[in-house]
Amino acid sequence: MSEKEESVKSILSLTLICILVSFSVVLTYKFTKPYIERSANQAAYSALDSIFPNENSYSEINVRSEILEEYGCTFMRKADNSDAVAFQIETRGYQSGLVVMVGVANDRNVVGLKVVKHSETEGIGTRAMTEEYLSQYVEENNTQGVEIISGATYTSNGIKNAVDSALKLFDAIKEEIYG
Repeated sequence: MSEKEESVKSILSLTLICILVSFSVVLTYKFTKPYIERSANQAAYSALDSIFPNENSYSEINVRSEILEEYGCTFMRKADNSDAVAFQIETRGYQSGLVVMVGVANDRNVVGLKVVKHSETEGIGTRAMTEEYLSQYVEENNTQGVEIISGATYTSNGIKNAVDSALKLFDAIKEEIYG
């Protein structure tokens, strides 16, 4: 076999391998996507239950996806009994992927918040995720005066940014929520 024929054979073999690997990745994604989405929704509803403990039903709010993306909102529901709205905001702490659920009452006060997902350092960044720290935001309609935790500055600022984004999003869509 000539050198040219060997080269063509190698190229064809590698191309076939790449096609098979790509096909298997796409197939795996297609089959696992519903399970991943279901898991993410379960985490979001679990966070809803913790910030709205007296609620048992929620409604979706139809808002243009561009608005949600602008504020980093990945999940949003209106509590049926209290008219409060929960916004799941994805932001960045020390690491990317800090996801915070923020509950906002119709008077614009924060009624609760919970960190849904994070990649922050245990014992350092997670100090900004304690009930004691997060309670600073409750009953407030802005983030001024909220203390940042020394040593967990990035995480504290990430949570603060999530609350700011939720309040700004609330202001932007209040008419759509309440009519």
